[in-house]
Amino acid sequence: FLWFSIFLIYSIIALKFKRFKDSIILLTSVILSILIFNLYWILPSIFSSVNLQSNPILNRPVFGGQFLNIIYAATFFHPYWTSTQIAVFTSQKIPFIFFSYPIFGIFGYYLNKKNKYILIFFILLLIGIVLTKQFNEPFQWVYRLLFDYLPGFRLFREPTKFFQITGLAY
Repeated sequence: FLWFSIFLIYSIIALKFKRFKDSIILLTSVILSILIFNLYWILPSIFSSVNLQSNPILNRPVFGGQFLNIIYAATFFHPYWTSTQIAVFTSQKIPFIFFSYPIFGIFGYYLNKKNKYILIFFILLLIGIVLTKQFNEPFQWVYRLLFDYLPGFRLFREPTKFFQITGLAY
């Protein structure tokens, strides 16, 4: 869904509304597909007598932001991983090899800058990094805004789930 949303914005700006109708049809089909695939939990939530506003799962505070920063997010390195085992609640030193992800990623974007789709993946990379670093600088307000006002985003209280977006972009 995120990729298609970015594609829609890119189509509107870069293609100067030539494929706007096709993009709207594509985005609508993606939104309907996502809605249909999620009906298994949406319908019970709507028709349930349980109040979602008082649900203890949706009212939990955020977690793990103190262990992540923009360096961990950009290098695609989980802060608890020691390269041999998991050491929970202890930020680990990032091995030098993990700095190859942003270096080769930026180098690849630079070499392919004439490709019209490379901008989509670069924007996707920035979104993944900003969401993965949670409340840390820069743009520390983005995660809080999404967490407080976007329905269903409260389920993402631990931000390393957004490594998937970063990995797709790289």
